Amino acid sequence: MLCRKWIRQTFLNSGMTWHDIQYYILAVLLLGADYSVYFCVSAIQYIMSNKDPTIDGPRIFECKAKDIIAPLYGFKPSENMKSMQRLQSTYEKYIVPDLRKGAQNLLKNSY
Repeated sequence: MLCRKWIRQTFLNSGMTWHDIQYYILAVLLLGADYSVYFCVSAIQYIMSNKDPTIDGPRIFECKAKDIIAPLYGFKPSENMKSMQRLQSTYEKYIVPDLRKGAQNLLKNSY
C-alpha cells in the first residue's frame, strides 16, 4: 500500500530529497524489483521508530494507512542499505516468486 502510494504520487510529499529518490530508483533498477519491498519495510521501520520514543523494545501496533503514510523526513535509503540487504537474504525466496507471479498476472490481464 505504501509503495503504491509513493509511486503513484511519484514521491511527491514523501519528505525525501531528490538525491534519495534517485538512490531508491537506482537500487530497484540495479538490484531488483524486490528492493522496492525492502525499501518500504525499512521506511515503515523508520517511521515506527520515530513515532513514540518512550516505548522501548518490540511492540505490537495496528498498521493503519494514516500511521505509516507519513513524510520520510530524515530517511536515507543509503543509510538503510544494510537493513535492506538483511531483509533480502531472509525473505528473497518468498518475495521474488510473488513479484514474478504478479507480473505474469499483469501481462495475462493486459491482453
